[in-house]
Amino acid sequence: MIHTSAATAFWFLPFALPIAVWVAWSDMKFMRIPNKAVLALTAVFLVVGLAALLGAIAAGAEPVIAIDPVPEKRALALELGARAAVHPDDAEVTIKAITGTGAIVAIESVGSGKVLAEAYRLTARGGRTVTVGLPNPAEPLTIPAISLVADAKTLLGSYMGAAIPARDVPRYIALWRAGRLPVERLLSGTRPMAEINAALDDLASGAAIRQILIPA
Repeated sequence: MIHTSAATAFWFLPFALPIAVWVAWSDMKFMRIPNKAVLALTAVFLVVGLAALLGAIAAGAEPVIAIDPVPEKRALALELGARAAVHPDDAEVTIKAITGTGAIVAIESVGSGKVLAEAYRLTARGGRTVTVGLPNPAEPLTIPAISLVADAKTLLGSYMGAAIPARDVPRYIALWRAGRLPVERLLSGTRPMAEINAALDDLASGAAIRQILIPA
């Protein structure tokens, strides 16, 4: 169940803003996305990936292309304003068809060296690939070293988007009040604390985005 009332949304804000939207929207500023940038979210969307999509749209990025293996997440990405939302197997064809080149900015939020390498590969010449995921410390990243120079690509890591909470969180709330950052759409539902195992299962399977557990 998605809670969309204003009262529920405002109650949800303290849970959404400090983590997901704080990271994603701060990353939009961190990357200085131009108004006509292409943003490819090459990720299995948990709340950070979808929040990055919201932030990209609010920042004026167009077109926004969402990549996710879960059909329900792709459907939500389209509802939130993505130009296209496709399965990872169709990512390259879709990005090339829409952009003609590749992603000007690609965000990887999975926390996977393999997915990050794919996001980098799908980034256009002169574009930027940004990772906000946290992979296993032992997991390597393998990319063609020459591409950093020959393709003039930039590979960036972003930790919390270099956000300053006292300055940035009030701005996010103002954006939400203006209808430009509808974070309440990321709330799949609330559950009692006794259902924590089921909630984690739903999160792992992709059936839920963000859930709030209520203590008994």
